[in-house]
Amino acid sequence: MIKETKAETKKYSLANDEFREKVLPQIKHDNDKKKLHSLLKVLDQKQLSFCSFVKREFEMDDSCYTVALKEYPFPEMQNEFIKMHDEIYDVAEKKYLSRIGLTYEDANYLTTVYSFDQNVKYFCGKY
Repeated sequence: MIKETKAETKKYSLANDEFREKVLPQIKHDNDKKKLHSLLKVLDQKQLSFCSFVKREFEMDDSCYTVALKEYPFPEMQNEFIKMHDEIYDVAEKKYLSRIGLTYEDANYLTTVYSFDQNVKYFCGKY
């Protein structure tokens, strides 16, 4: 008879403790580590994980895309489509960021880290 052993799962007290433990040490540049660390503190205060934040950013972009596409579905309407998408996204993102205490630059930095660091993308999953 095989005995099952339960793996000990680590409990993290802050939303980004696991990210700090598993991903932050792999970030190569010290300035990036410092900036990420300070932004993670802001997210922790709102009980929001880095991955949840990035996922929400992508979901907002997708929903704005859907709205704009319904209004401007044809390729020759590309300029109007982009304008509408960007206007809707800017309003939605501004409200979201003001609620959690981040700037546009902070959000851009976090989504850039997600997009270009394979360790981060692996940790969070693809959106």
